Amino acid sequence: MKSRFLTTATAIMLPLVPAVAQTAKAPFLPEWDSLKKHETPEWYHDAKFGIYAHWGGYCVPAFINEWYPRGIYIKDSAEYQHHLDTYGDPSKFGYKDFIPMFKAEKFDPEAWAALYARAGAKFAGPVAEHHDGFSMWASKVNRWNAKDMGPKRDVVGELLTAIRKQGLQTMVSFHHHYYMPGTMGPNGYYTLMEGADVADPKYADLYQKRPLEQENKVWRDKILEVIDAYQPDLIWMEMLVDKEPEAFRREVLAHYFNRAAERNQQVVFTHKGDFGPLPVLDIERGRKEAASPEIWQTDDSISDGTWCYVENLRMKPAGQLIHELIDIVSKNGVLLLNVCPMADGSFPDDQKQLLTAG
Repeated sequence: MKSRFLTTATAIMLPLVPAVAQTAKAPFLPEWDSLKKHETPEWYHDAKFGIYAHWGGYCVPAFINEWYPRGIYIKDSAEYQHHLDTYGDPSKFGYKDFIPMFKAEKFDPEAWAALYARAGAKFAGPVAEHHDGFSMWASKVNRWNAKDMGPKRDVVGELLTAIRKQGLQTMVSFHHHYYMPGTMGPNGYYTLMEGADVADPKYADLYQKRPLEQENKVWRDKILEVIDAYQPDLIWMEMLVDKEPEAFRREVLAHYFNRAAERNQQVVFTHKGDFGPLPVLDIERGRKEAASPEIWQTDDSISDGTWCYVENLRMKPAGQLIHELIDIVSKNGVLLLNVCPMADGSFPDDQKQLLTAG
């Protein structure tokens, strides 16, 4: 059965500008003038549609949205009250205690990749790490990772391997940032609650409570580790990257582009927020008003209310998503659509039907 997404969009996939083939200009220097010479590859201009998934320990409580880990440490929040009623006081049961419950017993990377390909995606991958600080790969940088805890599987590695077997390009997204005063409060993503594990020095590495210099280095090292271990074709970077040291941002990009050039790999870097003067801007849940001479990206979810699986998840109608894709592609954009697997690694039937309806 042909994908409704792919079939509908094909008719309007007329590029507004000629596709650009990447030419290797390595070595790229960690300077903006050098990094700006990197060219967006032809495969991305042609792709138009990708899929990724928010999947992690926050799917276990399956309540409200993927920001549940933050909310349980805010006493006037719905998440805190739900947590208190369901799991107990955060001083007794914190976010770290969901990790052993995140077993992913039904996770089948081959089935995920086949579903993505059937839906018509041309690139796909996982959220490598969300704001919660739990790495979904076999990390040596972060002890809080999916290979050593929770699923005890290299989720990023297994999934990217399966996606490549389907003939798709691969991607990962990074959402981890630390110490963001003025944006999320003085304590970063996790609000500091005295007496809870979030204030315990033993868990400072998960809850991002180490000295700023150390946290910034870990931010950089996690990304470099994924680049070297998994060679993703696309990296998508979350908001607030301007809070990271500019030298580290430039270092990450130079490393990514140079490693790709060594492999003759054509890669894409797309970002939300002020990462630097780079071409592929991501507009979360948004669109351009008119056609753009430069390619751009929208990331959106199958649900208006959440990016991860929650109980009674309300999905957008297929027609709404199709029209969104048509509008984005007609303006020289790319849609990266988020799906919402359950904590056990399975997809509910209604999500599979949405992706494969013909």
